[in-house]
Amino acid sequence: MPELCISAVSVRNGNIDKIYTEGPCDSSTLFQAASISKFVFTAALLRFLEERDISLDTDIVPLTEGFTLLTPEEKTARATIRSLLTHTAGVSASGFIGYPYPAPLPSTLEILNGEGPCSTRKFVQDIEPGHWRYTGGGFMILQLFAEQQTGLVFEDFMQQYLFRPLGMTSSTFSTDAVPVAGIPYYEKPSPYGYYFMPESSAAGLVTTSYDLAQFGIHLQNILKGGSGIVSCDTAKEMTRPQCSDRFTMEDGRECMTGLGCYLKTIDGTDYFGHCGDNVGFRSIADFSLDGTHGACILINSDGPDDENRLFRLEDQLLREARE
Repeated sequence: MPELCISAVSVRNGNIDKIYTEGPCDSSTLFQAASISKFVFTAALLRFLEERDISLDTDIVPLTEGFTLLTPEEKTARATIRSLLTHTAGVSASGFIGYPYPAPLPSTLEILNGEGPCSTRKFVQDIEPGHWRYTGGGFMILQLFAEQQTGLVFEDFMQQYLFRPLGMTSSTFSTDAVPVAGIPYYEKPSPYGYYFMPESSAAGLVTTSYDLAQFGIHLQNILKGGSGIVSCDTAKEMTRPQCSDRFTMEDGRECMTGLGCYLKTIDGTDYFGHCGDNVGFRSIADFSLDGTHGACILINSDGPDDENRLFRLEDQLLREARE
């Protein structure tokens, strides 16, 4: 029988504080991190933008080849980097379910255009931009932009701009990575045990709780004035509200959007982070804006009871780290 695995790490004042595990795993066990991919990718993209002196308010639709964002009336739409990172560009397609083994996997362009073995339709701008609506489609446009501007496949882009500089040696977007094998809950089980996620920037990260904790610590250090992969000004821009809309995510708390991350208040403390939801996996990572503490949790279940345990465990770890 497959076993439930939970891997969690809390941080305090720039260091690993506590490690919590359940089942046959530890803080170095690989899990799918689902939409935390967006959070991690955003940091790499912001570093690239700083390096090339590209504004967040650049319309990238003219800068991508092979894909044009259209309205339902087939007029060319405008989408800035900022609007795509904040889910305010009006782009379709909320999330992705992945592909069971041994299904062929689509390329970035095939995903965007709804072609080949792709399971989703072509992305369009189907609502008026300016308000928050969750979409993985916007991040796929940014993925194409990053790949084409650098000439790198997505895995190499992330290695160069984030994973190697931060020492995130266990993190990858490669579909060859095998996350923890035992998945205790599926509505429709995959014979291979998990689903492949070629929608990399939106949902494809495979990582460890330890690597995610180091990532959060690094951003907290920058926010406190330390050096890092991006400037302090960029880190502050990433973690400030980008529009006035408020919304509720899986943990039931009211959020606002930063750049590729959510902003929320828990027990009077402000946090930045993200949560994730893939078939068979749940994840959450939140770090205090004041740089004092945080927590990240990965679990190989998408059952509702286990999801509730994940949120309760995060509350516990954050509370203990604040004390």
